[in-house]
Amino acid sequence: MRQWMARRGRVLAGMVLLGGLAGCAAHGDAAATGPVGTAQVPAQTALMARYGERMARQVRSDRVFDGILERAHVRTGFGVLAVVTPLGFVQKAGVQAGVLPPAVSAAVIRHLLGVNFGRFLPGMPDRPLVFEFPVQPPGVGAAAAGGVGGGSVFRQQEIVLYQPNAVLVARVGSAVPLGAYIKQLDASLAASFDAMPPEAGVTAALVMGVKPGMKSRAWVVTGRNHMSAALIEKIETVAEAVPAVPVQGGPIAFAIIFNVWGGGVPVTDAKHPVPMPRQWFQGAVGNVEVPDGVFARIWK
Repeated sequence: MRQWMARRGRVLAGMVLLGGLAGCAAHGDAAATGPVGTAQVPAQTALMARYGERMARQVRSDRVFDGILERAHVRTGFGVLAVVTPLGFVQKAGVQAGVLPPAVSAAVIRHLLGVNFGRFLPGMPDRPLVFEFPVQPPGVGAAAAGGVGGGSVFRQQEIVLYQPNAVLVARVGSAVPLGAYIKQLDASLAASFDAMPPEAGVTAALVMGVKPGMKSRAWVVTGRNHMSAALIEKIETVAEAVPAVPVQGGPIAFAIIFNVWGGGVPVTDAKHPVPMPRQWFQGAVGNVEVPDGVFARIWK
C-alpha cells in the first residue's frame, strides 16, 4: 500500500449535501443569520468517525504493538492508514513515509494485518473502508504524532474530509502531498497565534477548498465560540497564503478542527459531525453536493 501522511484519527468522510431548508441556521458558524440551508450529513459519517476513534484507542492499548516500537527504540509519533473489512479485519496497511526504518515499518504493517478491530457499527457501509489515525510510541506525547507541538498555543484536533476516498485520491493522487499541505497550514496558523496576546480559549475549524490551478479559499467556522471578525479575516488570509496542494479533475475540501489558548466549545457534535461555513448555504436551493456543487455556485 502507498504510504500515507496520517493526521489525527478520523475516517475519510463520504459525500455531503447541502439541503435548502428555509429557516434553519448552518451549524458551526456564529455569524450565520437569516434563512439559509442546513447540512444533510449521512448518519454513516458519525458512525464511521466513532469507529475510527475506537481503532485509535485499541492501538494505543496494544502491548504487542508497543513492544515492537520499544525494541526498535522508536521515539517519534507517526501516522497509520488501514483498509478495514466490515468484520474488522485489516486488509491492507501503510505507515507515514520517512519516519520509521524500513524494517520497523514492515514489522508494524505485519502486526496491523493480524489485528481485528471488531465488526463495523450497525449502519456503517457493508464494504471495506479506509481509516487514518496517529500512533504515539510509549512515553511520547501527542504533539509528536504529527502537527504542531512544543509550546505553541495552537493544537490541531482532527481533520475532516468532505469527499469519499476514491474521489479524493483521484483528485490529489495520494495523501502525501495533502498531508504536507495540512502540515504547512498548521505551522502557519501556529506561528500567527503564538505571536498574538493570549485570549479566551477557542475551538474552531479552518475549512479549506482547493481547485485546479492551485487556487485555495479559506473559511473559519466558530460555532458557539467567540472570535472577532478581524481575527477570522487574519486566519483566512494566512491560510490562503500557503501554496495549495495541486489537484486535478475537480475541487477538494477539508477542515482542520483546532484549539487555541486551551480550546473552547466543540464545533461538531453527533447531530452535526462536520463543520459547515455559512457562506456555503447562501443562495442554496435544493440539495447541493459538497464541494463540487457549492464551489460552482459561490466560487467562480
